[in-house]
Amino acid sequence: MKAKTRGRDGAVAAGSPIVSCVIPSFENLAMFSRCVLSALTQEGVDLEVVVTDDSRSQDIADFVQMLQSHFGNLRYVQGPRSGRPIENWNAGMDAAQGKFIHLMHQDEFMVDRRFLCRACELLLEGNDVVVARSHVIGLDRPSMFGIVSSISDRISFPVWTLYAMNWIGSTASVVFRNASERRFDTTLTWLVDVDFYVRLLTSAERTARLPHVVIGSIGHHPSQISAGLEREQLHLQELSYVSTQGRLTRRRAAIISAALRVKYAMRRS
Repeated sequence: MKAKTRGRDGAVAAGSPIVSCVIPSFENLAMFSRCVLSALTQEGVDLEVVVTDDSRSQDIADFVQMLQSHFGNLRYVQGPRSGRPIENWNAGMDAAQGKFIHLMHQDEFMVDRRFLCRACELLLEGNDVVVARSHVIGLDRPSMFGIVSSISDRISFPVWTLYAMNWIGSTASVVFRNASERRFDTTLTWLVDVDFYVRLLTSAERTARLPHVVIGSIGHHPSQISAGLEREQLHLQELSYVSTQGRLTRRRAAIISAALRVKYAMRRS
């Protein structure tokens, strides 16, 4: 499955990959190594792997340099060291040369070696977005991502309900057409991924599911962007923000806010 390079007029010429797997990284070499190897061992697809790294240390850069002697489709990009991880995510997508993008955080990994091949086949058939299932490992209780992701394969939830419950899960479960407007909103933190999904699915003419393919991710760990955040206050604040941006009606924002207040109150009791 070969891709072509897009010219200024939108025409495509030979040479570029079909899909760019973008891996934003920061410091954690153990997680990163599992993640990047799951990308480099994908089969049946013309792929580039773009590592965009905003680490202070050289550990990931040195590891990538070692891998590059074996994998010619691996690129390293020095990410912006702004202290804002989401800017690093967007920098990786800006560097992507593929027709399609797959963004995978370093605590995520692909289980199926033909996942990107299957996803790209569906995208080449005319779909704009492909969504697989998410599953979180390393928790002492069932993963809500895994449970809700599984249910969403059988029940079609309205897109706006993502702001209340993330029924997609990890970013690595989504593959989509490369377009400059498809970037994360750096204003957000708690809702940054689901807001991206909402905008992605709302703008997509056709979306395909891969319910038999599971994307793995590591459970709660200190380097997660959400670690230590005041969830309730931040969630409610960001709901208000996306509502002012026209991505969620005031009525739906009020419904979600009321439900969240009940949920968080039950957790405190």
